[in-house]
Amino acid sequence: MQADPGGRDQCDESGPPCKPCESLGVECRFERRAKRRGPPNKHAEAAKAAKHSRLDHNVLSSPLNAAETLVSMGSDEAGQRPLDAESIAPMSLLGLFVDDFFTYIHPLAPFPHEPTFRQAFANREDQSSPEFLALLASMVGMLVASFPRSARTHLKEQHSTQLYPRAIALIERCRLIAIQARGVHFANREEATVNEAATSYFLALAAGYTFQFKLFRRFMAEAMSFIQEMGHHRRRDPGQQPSAIEMMYAPAPRPINHIEDQIGKRIFWTMILGIR
Repeated sequence: MQADPGGRDQCDESGPPCKPCESLGVECRFERRAKRRGPPNKHAEAAKAAKHSRLDHNVLSSPLNAAETLVSMGSDEAGQRPLDAESIAPMSLLGLFVDDFFTYIHPLAPFPHEPTFRQAFANREDQSSPEFLALLASMVGMLVASFPRSARTHLKEQHSTQLYPRAIALIERCRLIAIQARGVHFANREEATVNEAATSYFLALAAGYTFQFKLFRRFMAEAMSFIQEMGHHRRRDPGQQPSAIEMMYAPAPRPINHIEDQIGKRIFWTMILGIR
């Protein structure tokens, strides 16, 4: 019992509950403080401080504060520049990488279509086409994984070594940009394209060259799946008539794009050659 304006006595040390509070029938709020004997226990004090810090962390991690954190993160992302080729490196440096790709990689993996790609690169289609941006990122990642010394030389010439001190950092950045450009709804698309198949193939080889074999198998299977969906794995016979079931359920045939058809076949046979 505590002293009050009514003149009641304070609690004694007989409780809780103390005798005055018990005789008056009121709630006793006496708190007996334990007296420590000997020097303080440093380990116990450290454990108590850690417990208080965890409690403070739990308060800060409440759903309300978590929601506020997500909102602030979303506002930060909204203020960032849009995703384009310069999210990887300056355009002058990317131009050198593209030249090296068609010099060293394209003779072994003859896709994508060089004139079409170079025209799209000059027109900065990376700013309007996520599919093209993903393809460009995968090509650069594949080139750096194959010729890391060439990439370091270009970085030094362009005074950009601070961007990527190690080649693996540039490869990982290219993979991240390619995945982000594809977007969260990439798997829900009804139809695949040859550029998407080429992107998966280049991502697979870049992963394989850096000893990330799970990613290698995943992207390689993805590329083969796209090629099979588009039918580039089988011989196209112009005189063959579709069956009644195919005519009923298959979508209306589209005009054949001969460039895409040849690129799809090149991807398929390059993959078969690599497997063999």
